[in-house]
Amino acid sequence: MPKTLPSTHTAKIKLKGIVANPNIAPHIKESVLAYETAGLLKYFYTSFICHKNDPLSKILFVILPIFIHEFKRRAFEEIDYKFVRTKPYTELLRVFAARNLSSIITDKIWEKSELSFDKWVARNLTEDLNFIHVVEHTCLSTIKKAKTLNIKSFYEQPSIHHKTFSETVKRQLKIYPDFDIESIKLLYNEASIRRNKRRDEELKLADYIICNSSYTKKTLVDGGVNESKIISIPLGFPDVKIRTTNTKQYERLIFLTAGNLSIGKGTHILIEAWKEINISGANAELWLVGKNNLPESFTHTIPKNIKLFGNIPRTELMIKFAEANVLIHPTLADGFGMVITEAMSCGLPVITTYNSIGPDIIEDKKSGLLIESNNKAAIKDSINWCINNKEKLSLIGIEALKKAKSYPWSEYRKNLVTEIYNRLL
Repeated sequence: MPKTLPSTHTAKIKLKGIVANPNIAPHIKESVLAYETAGLLKYFYTSFICHKNDPLSKILFVILPIFIHEFKRRAFEEIDYKFVRTKPYTELLRVFAARNLSSIITDKIWEKSELSFDKWVARNLTEDLNFIHVVEHTCLSTIKKAKTLNIKSFYEQPSIHHKTFSETVKRQLKIYPDFDIESIKLLYNEASIRRNKRRDEELKLADYIICNSSYTKKTLVDGGVNESKIISIPLGFPDVKIRTTNTKQYERLIFLTAGNLSIGKGTHILIEAWKEINISGANAELWLVGKNNLPESFTHTIPKNIKLFGNIPRTELMIKFAEANVLIHPTLADGFGMVITEAMSCGLPVITTYNSIGPDIIEDKKSGLLIESNNKAAIKDSINWCINNKEKLSLIGIEALKKAKSYPWSEYRKNLVTEIYNRLL
């Protein structure tokens, strides 16, 4: 945990910085709010924001109602709008492409959007800033400009190092060559190689690198990043939601996985493990929630007690959390795994691998179950353990809730601000 900065320092020294991130995920909002609350925020640069004071979002809600779900995912009402600066149009084009065009075209639009965002932020840097908080692949020009102005750069690395991820994908394709479909080729084509070189340059130039799990830190060090530059701050747990359970719910266990169904998430290994166990539908079901990025030929022949739900709104996902008995997240390589903390905050027992935030927050067989990644036998053993120890699942859920209560987002915000102060003063 970071050392606490004396309050006399914070009162006397005025520091200002910017956050630049084209996305608005929960952890990004929390980082921005941390700086705003501490009086450190000058501006938040992003692409598109849904806010009651944003004139463009008001117009888009009226003229493009079919995209309301996508727009609402960009909602950020908690921030004072005077801090917001936006560059929305290329991001809106990407949103349209993602729904209507091929993955290749969408990918090209995404890259153009990220690079133009970076140049825009760089042009707006001013010498009165003390720091920038930026994110991977969107900040090379910004970091270079910051160095000329003697501004410290804090580079957020939300995912694992690209070297580890690439090696993981290549190993899986050797085992599953039929999985090398169009969306997978985007992970290792020439564009991907070019982007990873950009990431390497960003990592080299950044003064500090913020990551959110011990596993991510390990992959960065393995990838050649100077360990002394790395700051590890786990993301906070969402607000705790108490689940009501009864003994009838445990007569048939519902295992839930949520997120894209993909090689990286290990969904294909989970499906194979489930088939081999040959569980009766009367005893258990496996619910798969998220976009299917696996070949249709693979998911076409799944057993009847595996149910595909596709992408669903967050409100429906929370209902699934309440209905399920276990979240199973057999990821091969996850920088964090937000679904893990979301499930634990609902008192839902979690099975996940060591290649995630899991080992940082879960005590095996007490507040969740930890297994080795890319291990079909371990998945089968964990599923069977749950079926044979139903009475222990509610106790694990209680321990998961305790853990969630012990580290809310407010603690993350405090830790982030303290880490920034400790390196600027």
